[in-house]
Amino acid sequence: MHLNHLVTALAVALLLINGGLYFKVVENAQIRSETHDFQKVAASIQSQFAAKQQQFQAQEEKLKEGSAIVKTVGPAVVADMSGLAQKSPSNPLRDLLQKYGVSVKESPPGAAGQPVSGPAAAKRGGN
Repeated sequence: MHLNHLVTALAVALLLINGGLYFKVVENAQIRSETHDFQKVAASIQSQFAAKQQQFQAQEEKLKEGSAIVKTVGPAVVADMSGLAQKSPSNPLRDLLQKYGVSVKESPPGAAGQPVSGPAAAKRGGN
């Protein structure tokens, strides 16, 4: 009789263990499903990030190119504009250059272009 009780107790214990295991397997499957969904979202975000990063790098390259042009061409253009503005004291171009801190010296009649002073001249190595 003791053997029957022992077998019954073992059967009940195994049944409880199997029930607990079943619930853990179901919980594990849910976690795997959530992990898979999360990984899909993360992959989508990564691809969006990579695309935005490429756009940013392209824009940055354009800005660098523009900056290089401004540094090389800008001072020369301002100096040429200043030379044109020297020819007429009532020139609107003179007023515009002076508005932005470029001083245009008046040239005496028959004189070649006078040196320019201001921010553009500093970049060109002028006064």
